[in-house]
Amino acid sequence: MKNSKTYYQIILDQSGSMGSCLDATISGFNEQLQLIQSMKEKYPEQTFLISLTTFNNEVTNVIQLADPAKAKLLSANTYRPSGMTALHDAIGLSIMNLKATVQQEVDRDEASVVFVVLTDGYENASTIFDGRKIKALIKELDQHKNWTFSYLGATPDAVKIAQELNFCSSNSASYKVQESKETWSRLRKSSERYIAKKQKGVVSKKFLQK
Repeated sequence: MKNSKTYYQIILDQSGSMGSCLDATISGFNEQLQLIQSMKEKYPEQTFLISLTTFNNEVTNVIQLADPAKAKLLSANTYRPSGMTALHDAIGLSIMNLKATVQQEVDRDEASVVFVVLTDGYENASTIFDGRKIKALIKELDQHKNWTFSYLGATPDAVKIAQELNFCSSNSASYKVQESKETWSRLRKSSERYIAKKQKGVVSKKFLQK
């Protein structure tokens, strides 16, 4: 396999309103991590590195380019919702970090990047990036066959917000906070199908499955 490495970046809202789905978020991420671990066992030819960035007023790299087998599970000690929503900073800083560390492999068609944002609210606290900058970054990278961006938002206009930032509508979805468990299940299914396609030599631009 030429393109046998996947960088999986999750951007996870940790603002105060996420406290209403705390347990579902922790278990959902942990099940996602366990799925990727099982995919490594199923497809030993492939390599997976996972990153988790959380955000409220600040942006925190909880897991950075880690082997899923060595990545720590989330807990109530490491995921504590509070504060506001620096969504643009979380997206922008994570993109810039990935560009600096993995872009050469991506350009050589040795690796692909799956970039997933999960938020329950609206941007209201970023100080580094604004919507215009995020829109330009995603437009630049989404033209590359090995970058895939997805957005899941718990607001009625989530798909519209995603499109305004240049996320493809087919990889964007709105969900209800009380459906957080189902949303994480959707992410697991999407990851499983994406990885299965890569095993067949196909890097899919369509990540988010129904």
